[in-house]
Amino acid sequence: MKTKIGLFPRDRDSIMSTEADSYEFCYLVAKNTAESEWAHKFLPEAKTLEFDIQSIKKNYSCVELSEILRYSDIVNVLKKNKIYNLYVDIATEELDLWANDNNINLIVTPFKFRKIYEDKIYFDEILQKNTLSKPESKIVEFQKGINNLPYEGINVVQDPYSAGGEGTYFVDKEDSLDSLVSKTDLKYDQKYLVRKFVTGKTYGITVFIASGMIVLSSIRSQCFDKSVYRGRNIFLGIQWIPRKDISDNLVKKIEEQFHQVGQILYKQNFFGFANFDFIVDEVEDLFIIECNARFSNATVQQLKFKELSGGIDISEIFINQSIHKQAYKQSFDLSGYPDTNFEGSTIKLNLYPELKNEKFTIQKVFPPGIYNVTDGIKFIDSDIRKFSDHPEMFMYYSDVQFGEVYTKFAEIGRIVTNYRLYDNSGTINQSGENLINYFNYLN
Repeated sequence: MKTKIGLFPRDRDSIMSTEADSYEFCYLVAKNTAESEWAHKFLPEAKTLEFDIQSIKKNYSCVELSEILRYSDIVNVLKKNKIYNLYVDIATEELDLWANDNNINLIVTPFKFRKIYEDKIYFDEILQKNTLSKPESKIVEFQKGINNLPYEGINVVQDPYSAGGEGTYFVDKEDSLDSLVSKTDLKYDQKYLVRKFVTGKTYGITVFIASGMIVLSSIRSQCFDKSVYRGRNIFLGIQWIPRKDISDNLVKKIEEQFHQVGQILYKQNFFGFANFDFIVDEVEDLFIIECNARFSNATVQQLKFKELSGGIDISEIFINQSIHKQAYKQSFDLSGYPDTNFEGSTIKLNLYPELKNEKFTIQKVFPPGIYNVTDGIKFIDSDIRKFSDHPEMFMYYSDVQFGEVYTKFAEIGRIVTNYRLYDNSGTINQSGENLINYFNYLN
């Protein structure tokens, strides 16, 4: 009998994994939502299971997994259908406790690794201890009326427990800290990691670790909007960088640094996806800045296109080793840098910095699924699993419904493409602008 695995199609990552002979997917969708309407258009009815979350009074697109666990009948749905494995995109302490209480095995990079490595101060100490390349840094606790920023010019201030770019601030040594605290989310009497500013481009890479292997992904550029909100940059998405655009010298440095990082994590029995941000300066020196032990903005493409991981099916390995726990082998294979020229992108649709009002009402919705842009933007199919490397194709997903109200910075949709949306500097190009203009929810 096949092992049943519950997954949420709305997360877009798990649904890109392919079923194997030993397991099958059961699709968990919320009743009476845009997600349910979308899912029933292409998923098999017998495997599409609805849970009830009608009691929560907020837009479903804003509902977190923790709220689904807390306020829906998801436990009854899982037990009724004999599902004891659940595929999710990010682990939390609450999710761990819930899974333990309900005898559910989670298919996810474990929370214990997130707790350790996403602590910016702790991870910086790991880099320092192992003489890995990183920016100069200090731990600083801000005090009212005292400017104790350690570096001249720009200081990069990071909340140790922040996620993504939300807790990162670029602060000039000459600025008044009191003024900055009043205008940003910075706080007094709290420790921050403060890095010396390094001029260069910011990239991301995934190091996948499982028993007997350390696998490097291609690198992707981190792309930001020109606008700044409350002292922080607005993250747009990522742009995968083709191998032909990377020098042999940089590839060598990437392999040296991230093979070493991977081995450090392997010795601690790390399992799953470790996503690293790093900076490359004008002479191609590499500086590692942070680690996120979870799925990333780029995971959909990485699971769909195996060439981004050197042809290795990390999705099947991830699922199998999550179900069938394995003792870690002492020896392991180190994959080299992938030889692929894939140039896909992602972009978050929450770009309304010019709106005068802080909130807006959804006046137009678009069908989630696959689109083509070879002859104008055209909807093709609801089934996002059909996303491929055919010329100029993209995947669009959104849970929003007509008449719902959102803040102007809420993420109301996401696009994943197999072609470029940004130029070499990480600035959105005309193709990206065309998509933003097309998905206009206001009229």
